Amino acid sequence: MFGILHTVRGNQKKRKKRPSPTHHLLHADSEGEYHVPSPQRVAGHAAIFLLPFALLTACSDNGGAPTQPRLEDLPSFDGVHDFADTLTVDGVLRRYRVHLPENYEHERLESIPLLIVYHGAGEDGETMQLATGLDTLADIHDFAVAYPNAVAGHWAGTPDGNPAERQGVEDVSFTRALIRHLAENYAIIPDAAFATGFSRGGFFIQYMACQDDTPVQAIATLGATMATAVRDICAQPSFPAPDPIPVLLMHGDQDNSVPPEGREDLLSLAETESVLAQLNECRGDATVTFPPMKPSSQSIRIRRRLYDRCEDGTRVQVDVVEGGTHRWFGALDPDSPFSASEIVVEFLRTAGM
Repeated sequence: MFGILHTVRGNQKKRKKRPSPTHHLLHADSEGEYHVPSPQRVAGHAAIFLLPFALLTACSDNGGAPTQPRLEDLPSFDGVHDFADTLTVDGVLRRYRVHLPENYEHERLESIPLLIVYHGAGEDGETMQLATGLDTLADIHDFAVAYPNAVAGHWAGTPDGNPAERQGVEDVSFTRALIRHLAENYAIIPDAAFATGFSRGGFFIQYMACQDDTPVQAIATLGATMATAVRDICAQPSFPAPDPIPVLLMHGDQDNSVPPEGREDLLSLAETESVLAQLNECRGDATVTFPPMKPSSQSIRIRRRLYDRCEDGTRVQVDVVEGGTHRWFGALDPDSPFSASEIVVEFLRTAGM
């Protein structure tokens, strides 16, 4: 059977429940408006391949963990490693892109994890695929990557009354359905899904991580402090306490779009760090280090604050980019002293990816 023939990698045990407590291509101006050039097709991404099962209708009740299928139940693999597809969830047609690692094949003896990448406001999955360089890291470290598109350019769940929320979109349900769909068609471990997000994509995955039954095992955000509305939802006594979950926050101290000092609708970076450390029941103060940087003409560096004594062995890592602005650092900039994508993948791999 599938679970026998495929060796599950990493530590994907279920996190225990606990009692409820009382870029880069992506640029934003000072008003938070995004200016994204139309991405040009690059080698390996020029053709869009639609699978035979291009349109799958998922039931509106997307609760519960996906069931890992048996190997013989998987459709035959057509050899396409980069493709676009659609999925209907709660009556809404959703679009996404997928990259499978270059050595992927159904008949392999090891299932692979899944990384889901959430774009910022007004962007799309293709922009994130081209801007982050995560496909290359997926080939090296052997994981699949999905790049979903938000409805009307916004993720529902911040919550701030954005267009997706006004349409009644439920993006946590969409995420569950996407994980289930991919696990039913590829040798992907459904309980080894991880998430990273930029700006509003980061706001959303912080909200998703706060869910009692979150479908992801760890998150990494760039350019996203916590929305005050999300903090209020997570802290209310009637809300089921989330499980501890590893979190990476990366944020530029010169970010004018999501200011690190906060604003009326956003916590400051320090407040976000405090909330996440409390939710993960971290003990003691953060350890502060300055990771080595590559030679560069840019005057930026990372000040890392790491909480590594948290419940269930989770970690909260806050990387403050001194001199950094609102962008995804490094992937398309050969002069960058570090790669945000490499740091994201390294952190998530310590969490089992």
